[in-house]
Amino acid sequence: CLESGDYPTLLGAADLGVCAHTSSSGLDLPMKVVDMFGCGLPVLAARYDVIHELVREDARFKGGSVTVGGARGKKKPVVRLPNRRRRAAKAPNGCLFGSPGELAAQLCGVLEGFGAGTSVAEEMRARMRGELEENGGRNRW
Repeated sequence: CLESGDYPTLLGAADLGVCAHTSSSGLDLPMKVVDMFGCGLPVLAARYDVIHELVREDARFKGGSVTVGGARGKKKPVVRLPNRRRRAAKAPNGCLFGSPGELAAQLCGVLEGFGAGTSVAEEMRARMRGELEENGGRNRW
């Protein structure tokens, strides 16, 4: 059983959040995304009507896909990342996906260079945590 005080610690230890929540009414927003943002965690979230109210999408990763291909019976995943020349939204805090293939491509894209300090996820997380510190948000959690 997870104690309530451990929840922000658990989220804060993560590097990237994924939210597959969609709204049956199309009007409600997932509180788990709010929780993740409260810990400075960027999110990959399922795309639906009102999710843009929370997630400022990094459009550089919109529309990617992952397929299986290869010659002579050797099947390998082929990741197609979208056009990276698109401009990111002002201070993006995540990406939105509409299919499993798009989610997989976004995972590959935002985590590329992870551990070396060059991934988009690490950049988003550092900026989001800095914004929380500036606004006193870390103390509220």
